[in-house]
Amino acid sequence: MEGAKIDRYRQIVLGIIPGTAKQREMLVKYRHGFSLLCEGWTPMQVAHELMKEFDCGTTMGLRIVRDSIAIFGDAAKFSKKGMKAANYERLMKLAKKCEERGEYGTARLLIKDANELLGLVGDSEEHLENNAEWMRPDGFVIITDPAVLENANKIITVESEDAEIINDEETTSPDNLSDSQTG
Repeated sequence: MEGAKIDRYRQIVLGIIPGTAKQREMLVKYRHGFSLLCEGWTPMQVAHELMKEFDCGTTMGLRIVRDSIAIFGDAAKFSKKGMKAANYERLMKLAKKCEERGEYGTARLLIKDANELLGLVGDSEEHLENNAEWMRPDGFVIITDPAVLENANKIITVESEDAEIINDEETTSPDNLSDSQTG
């Protein structure tokens, strides 16, 4: 019976069936519970909030949480990126409340934590975990066809013959300019 109830609510959410007034009223509670779960609230915190907001008991609050997860999905299983974004928003809301109360030091720390959570702190141009990461090759190509190997060898030979060898004595510095460069 429980599965059929969840399926009916899913159909209401998708607009397949209109649902009764009582079902639409319950759907408001389910959506509210799910939105709190998406903000990072624990199921128990959500149940207590639902108890206050909709004047229901603990059992009903927990049932709403359970059913909202069954209808909309488990917010705790969202991608890591989504959880980071939700936690960032939560930290920023807390920081705003701290600023409103004049707790600027705490607000600054919360903002710093939120920025670190999203990787907004420090030099992030390279995005390398290891400083030597840039030296790692993308991949190796293994060629076993003799014709391709012979062509590659010819290209390497031609390029090495065309390369100009420069001796240290021939290099110029600002103090040692050759006559052709000064005149």
